[in-house]
Amino acid sequence: MIYVEKSIVSNDNTKVTYYIANPEAKKTVIIINGLGGSFNIWEKLIDFFPNYRWISWDYRGLYKSEAPINRTDVTLTNHLQDLEVIWEAETLDKAIFLSWSLGGQVLLNTYKHHPQWFEAILFFSASYKQFFKEMIYFIPKLYKFEKNIFSTIEKFHKYYSFLLKKVTKIPSIIYYMKKLRWINDSIENNYFKKIVDEYANLDMGIYFTIIKEMNDTSFEDLLDRIDIPVFISAGTSDYFIPFKHSKKMAEKIKNSTFLEVYHGTHYHFIEFPELINLDVKKFFRDNFLI
Repeated sequence: MIYVEKSIVSNDNTKVTYYIANPEAKKTVIIINGLGGSFNIWEKLIDFFPNYRWISWDYRGLYKSEAPINRTDVTLTNHLQDLEVIWEAETLDKAIFLSWSLGGQVLLNTYKHHPQWFEAILFFSASYKQFFKEMIYFIPKLYKFEKNIFSTIEKFHKYYSFLLKKVTKIPSIIYYMKKLRWINDSIENNYFKKIVDEYANLDMGIYFTIIKEMNDTSFEDLLDRIDIPVFISAGTSDYFIPFKHSKKMAEKIKNSTFLEVYHGTHYHFIEFPELINLDVKKFFRDNFLI
């Protein structure tokens, strides 16, 4: 995958890094990423669609984007403002929007404020409300400790970061992740190891502050007001954004297209790229987005 890397200063003087693949293409897809992968995670999808211009950015404080002076300025409002600056700089009019994981909430907040930007939406294991309750559905008593759990993680993020870096250096870490069913056996070890290594070097303080902010927000009431083509895919073995969460999203969005990826995990779009690519292509064709 070949792409252009750019940087831009947001409205609070935070430098944000963004990426453009196939810059000459006429149709634009805006990728609103999850927190666990850089732009490179979309290589298999982007390479399959060379006639689309793909644009994404690193959330402030993560990967190559600068941390804001006030480290709590990583709210949904801040992410929207960063995208607004990029949108204006690239003189965009309309786009297809794609989101993965917690990026779903950033996408929905964008749709809430700028519905005129949207031609269509692609949700990959996306979150639309307090996802943590979905993750711990089997331990209901933890619900009331939600905020305390995230506050504790934020407080001790340096220890988490230290342990994470140690664990990810284990030579057979991908093997163990597969045995635990966190990822599917079909995923390429070397490819996923690069993703893990990039993740392990993130600023975990900001990372968990972003997660806490997203977990406090719900866009459930917005779903039945979406009136453009929507594609939703989810893995049946996703332990982070559980399958039932995505299924419920599909039920609430009228006329959405739902793809169930059997044994797919949170990373199903790189575990089964041929399936995803062909279904996205069909969705594009059926909705005149080619």
